[in-house]
Order: sequence, then structure tokens, then C-alpha cells
Amino acid sequence: MKISQSLLGIAVFMLATAAFAEDAPRFQNQVLTIPRVDTEDQAGRYQNAHLRLAEDGRWDLQAVTEAQPATVESSEILVVDSKPVQVFAKVSGYFPNGCYGLGAINVRHRNVDLFEVVVTQVQLQTFAVCTQALVPFNLTVPLDVYGLAAGTYQVSIHGNERSFTLAADNNLPE
Repeated sequence: MKISQSLLGIAVFMLATAAFAEDAPRFQNQVLTIPRVDTEDQAGRYQNAHLRLAEDGRWDLQAVTEAQPATVESSEILVVDSKPVQVFAKVSGYFPNGCYGLGAINVRHRNVDLFEVVVTQVQLQTFAVCTQALVPFNLTVPLDVYGLAAGTYQVSIHGNERSFTLAADNNLPE
């Protein structure tokens, strides 16, 4: 049982590391690309901002996309009793039709005890006719809880509040 929990932990860490690597800004050919811009109201409100460095040192905004939150019907918090504890947000919802797909999944840890999760949708670039039926999705999103102190934490998933409790400080066993 301990081996499978350890393997699960390693797999989740690798997936989370790959996902967060996409959040790193890039500067190339005098263009700064910022994959995600949070606002006070929403994690990941703006995406793929491109700023060009002008000769006089100012930054010119070349392009930015405003994120479209996907429709979320239900959510729950899953706590894996391992050492350290792992926490996931399970999210279910739908896209309005077959012309939309999964966009960025934005997670931020605000304040001391609040996580925000926002799932976005993007319009697919397709030249085919899209289905007009709702397209369901189910996601399991890891929350970065390693190193957190014991206590109760809130998770806001598209404004719907959930909570989980860490019975002890969430570190590797000594």
C-alpha cells in the first residue's frame, strides 16, 4: 500500500511540475510572453499576454486573451491519506458545444487558507461543423498542499466553496 501511495505522489508531482512549467514567462526576440495574468477577481483572468520591448524602453501590449470560464456543475475535494497528504479538486462540467475544449486550469493559493480553482474553455480552431450538444468534462486538479500547517483550508471552485482539513503539518515524515 505504501509503495502505491508513493508512486501516486511521484506521478502527481511530475504532472503538476509539467503543468506549472507552462506558467513561466518567456522573453524571446524582444517579446515577453506571459501565459497567465491573475486579477483580484479571478485566477488566470488573462492569458497569453504578448508585450514587445520598444527601443525607448517601454512595453507595448501586442495581444492578450481574456479567459472564458467553463461551466462547472459540481465539485468535490479529495484528500489522499498519504505522507505527505495530497489534496485534489474533482471538477465536473460541460462546454457549450463541440467547438469548445479545455483551456487553462488556473490554481492559486491566496491568503493563508484559500485556494482558487478556475477551469477555462477555449474555442477550437476547426473548419468542420461542430456538434451542438453539450460536451461534458471531468477533471482532477492537484492542489499544492505540501508544507502547509495543520488546519482547515478553503477551496473556491468557480465561486463554490469547499474545504478540507490537514490534521498535522504536511511535510515528509522524519
